[in-house]
Amino acid sequence: MKKILLVVLAAISALICTELIVSKVIGYPTYGVEMKMTGIRGLNQVVNIFKPCSRYWTVEGGNKVYRRNNLGLPGIDIKNSKDSKYLFVLGSSFVEGYQLPPQKIAASIFQNRLQAKNSNYQVLNLGISGHDPYDLYWRSSYFENKYTPTNVILVIDSTFDDWFKRHQHPLSFDPNLKAPKRLNSAKMKYAGFIVNRSSLINLLTNLTKKRDPFDNEEKQQDSSKVKIKGKLDPDLIACISNFNTKYKGRFSLISIIDENNSNSQMRDFCNVNKIRFFSRNILLPKYRLNGKGHLNAAGNELLGELLYESFIY
Repeated sequence: MKKILLVVLAAISALICTELIVSKVIGYPTYGVEMKMTGIRGLNQVVNIFKPCSRYWTVEGGNKVYRRNNLGLPGIDIKNSKDSKYLFVLGSSFVEGYQLPPQKIAASIFQNRLQAKNSNYQVLNLGISGHDPYDLYWRSSYFENKYTPTNVILVIDSTFDDWFKRHQHPLSFDPNLKAPKRLNSAKMKYAGFIVNRSSLINLLTNLTKKRDPFDNEEKQQDSSKVKIKGKLDPDLIACISNFNTKYKGRFSLISIIDENNSNSQMRDFCNVNKIRFFSRNILLPKYRLNGKGHLNAAGNELLGELLYESFIY
């Protein structure tokens, strides 16, 4: 009995020591998830809503730990008041910008430029890994229930041909189609309680969980290289059209892809439909981490300026 007790105590001591090393020495963060939601993207998948000021670990950014803002979103803190004028910036991981310090993310650069013009302007960085424009349509709708946007900017970093194949067709934009729902089972509550308080368990969970291939960084980086010889994917056109219908006069489209034919077609479509459209090839090696990854500081600076240009135009 004593031997069993010693083994148990030794195991507990080892776990405590390992937890201290992971959290205090290595600095790996806890989970940081406030709740899990369904019904806020095109796919029927769970989306994490993060706690304000929660921390996260970035591998591509050099194994650094950064902090989300006071709304639990990537970037610098914003003012959330009755006088605030919210601007939504939507995109995939290139907009999300987890690889750089919060103040160097494009949305933060955009925010700082706006502050000089009007201190009430507040930018919500709604970029998120693995999301295509159809997913982002529903993400925008979800956050619109909390923050009424004065402007909505969609950033295109790919033609998303393979991405759209994941969805049920034809794509539906019926507002009654999606009912945001918080997952609140007892099992999830207990699991969330533990992983939100243990850096070690969060690390082990991240090392062992199966990832969506479209959340993979390499997949997203390669998707920008697709060359389109024919017409744009009708799903992309449908998404742009429905964004414009929903946010008439408040919607802008930005393309940072390097495919001239696609950009030309998007420009023609936007001109006909009176959509503000801006394009700039930011996906050049000099603007990407290690020449092929997500945007580096210079790339985010350029995208931040483009976001500002699209707003004041």
